[in-house]
Amino acid sequence: MLGVSVLAIGIFLGLLLPANSLVDDLGDRGVTTSAVVTGVDNKPEHVKVKFKVSGKSIQTDLQDFAGMRPEASVGENLMVVFDPRDPKRVLSQDWVDEPPFLSFPILGTALLALLCTAMAVAVILRRRWYLRTFGSPPLADAKTQPASESKERKGEAATHLTKP
Repeated sequence: MLGVSVLAIGIFLGLLLPANSLVDDLGDRGVTTSAVVTGVDNKPEHVKVKFKVSGKSIQTDLQDFAGMRPEASVGENLMVVFDPRDPKRVLSQDWVDEPPFLSFPILGTALLALLCTAMAVAVILRRRWYLRTFGSPPLADAKTQPASESKERKGEAATHLTKP
């Protein structure tokens, strides 16, 4: 259970940190411009936009924010913020101003991580209580004990083998 919670925390951070970094970068040095949506698939897995930078026309996909992209239709004008160092890093201006941190992927992984961590802690605390209350469970049979321990328990002297 603890492994699942570590995995969920990793996925949560993997969704949140790159998206937050992109928003911070675009908020600090991004340039706002108008773009035209040139293509949208039905998932929407890709939202293609076209805009001009220094007289050059650039067509690229909008970056996702934690696996999400804004809803848009072909031909729609959209205000975007792009990184002047790398114009392929583009995000909707609305998402730069107010990032959608309360999205399903982020909240889902955060809740899964919290639930799995709470369950792991509960199991650990219950096990500790059980061991303090009832002691450690007895061994099932003598076959699971090492030979030296089983002879010592019967009162026989154990023979220890050593090299001369």
